[in-house]
Amino acid sequence: MIPESLQKWMDKKLEKAYEELEHLSQDPSMRAYYEAKMRDIRDYKSRVVGHYQEGLEEGREEGREEGRKEVACNMLAQGFEVKVIASTTGLSPEAIEQLREELKAP
Repeated sequence: MIPESLQKWMDKKLEKAYEELEHLSQDPSMRAYYEAKMRDIRDYKSRVVGHYQEGLEEGREEGREEGRKEVACNMLAQGFEVKVIASTTGLSPEAIEQLREELKAP
């Protein structure tokens, strides 16, 4: 789902292009030009929505990764073995050791 403000902005751009197409549709060469322009606008809209969705998924993955690290830090603080933490969180033993070092740093 894209934000309503982005959707409104894209809809406004499409509406303006449709109005121009209607106005110039009398001339066949201009009509072909504007039809091509409309395809470009729709393609652009599709790319924007696609990039937005990709950004959301990247953000979700970053959030999940931060959550795994937080759980690992809590487990380290409670004295769990690295092997158990790795199995529980899905983090590599190396990443857990790095977290351990970061926790020791002042």
